[in-house]
Amino acid sequence: MPEVLSLSPACTCIKTKIELDVKNLFEPESRNELLLRLNNIDADSKSVWGQMTVDQMLWHCNRFLGYVKGDYDVAYKGNWFMKVFIKPMGLGNMPYPKAKGDTMPEFKAKNHYDIIAEKELLKQNVQWFALKQQQTDWPYHPLFGKFTAVNWARIAYKHTDHHLRQFGA
Repeated sequence: MPEVLSLSPACTCIKTKIELDVKNLFEPESRNELLLRLNNIDADSKSVWGQMTVDQMLWHCNRFLGYVKGDYDVAYKGNWFMKVFIKPMGLGNMPYPKAKGDTMPEFKAKNHYDIIAEKELLKQNVQWFALKQQQTDWPYHPLFGKFTAVNWARIAYKHTDHHLRQFGA
């Protein structure tokens, strides 16, 4: 019998094998996979889609993970539609669409950045999750609202994976 999983107050979904297979940054193998792929990123990496340069992508990923870590605040900009319909898709196994979303201003890279420094920081930010599985105080997602530790570990994996794929890694 499938387990019922409530992803938001108004949306109850059936937990399937596909959903159980969603990778997250609490899993050592998922962290290691991203770190190995990150090693393939360098100054010559070109975007397969979207407008960001490789240094901007690294900064963008770090900015997002910095928010997750509590380094700074971002005002909640979500609504019922985001919580009810988009949040379950964002946390599920469906890949993010290529170049379809509009980046929130707080996460939008506007300058050029030191690729080596950003790459090292991204490695540290990915590894940070190894120590935080038991943490109970997590920020609200700026679009989806209340998130659990596993929600953050999933979306952090998916977001980083999406952008590494954007640059062919």
